[in-house]
Amino acid sequence: SKINALEPKQQTSEVELEPSDRIIWGHPGLGKTTFKESNPDNVLDFDTDFKPAVAKALGLPKNKQNSKGLNEWRKNNSEDAFKYEMRKAWKKAVSESKKTGKMLVVSDMMFLKENEGDFDKIVTTSKESFKDRATKRGDDTNELDSWKSNIDETLSSVDSSKVVNTDKYFSEIQPTQQSSEVESINLRVKT
Repeated sequence: SKINALEPKQQTSEVELEPSDRIIWGHPGLGKTTFKESNPDNVLDFDTDFKPAVAKALGLPKNKQNSKGLNEWRKNNSEDAFKYEMRKAWKKAVSESKKTGKMLVVSDMMFLKENEGDFDKIVTTSKESFKDRATKRGDDTNELDSWKSNIDETLSSVDSSKVVNTDKYFSEIQPTQQSSEVESINLRVKT
């Protein structure tokens, strides 16, 4: 099966992202939003930078214009409307990442299924790390096994050369020379 192609990556503990990795699908619970908060000038986080506009376009009240509000909305509303607005936001996010040279991080599986080619890297983690972190951050733990199974099923069909498997936090797998390399990437993007 294709999942076996991922196993050699699991033995590699010191994997880092490359400075050229700009658009990254990151497994839920890796600390993408925290990483963005620590690097606001270099990172776009789809959940916090683009999902509020999706929620607003769908008519959610201001206090529900976030990932949690969207998840609630989806239970009783049109999945087609949701996906339409998410796709619009994705195009805007990718465009902004390319224009600014900022790293874009996202964990929505629909983009991995529909736009795999947009991603430079796909970062995943073990079931144990995911469950541990989800529990610590207060996620609904009843659905974790099926959520992780859905994620792993989606990952089994992506290009394994793009997959990084880690139990570290997102901030811990960044290139060591990040700040100077980010500047040189920004210079290359602008020329």
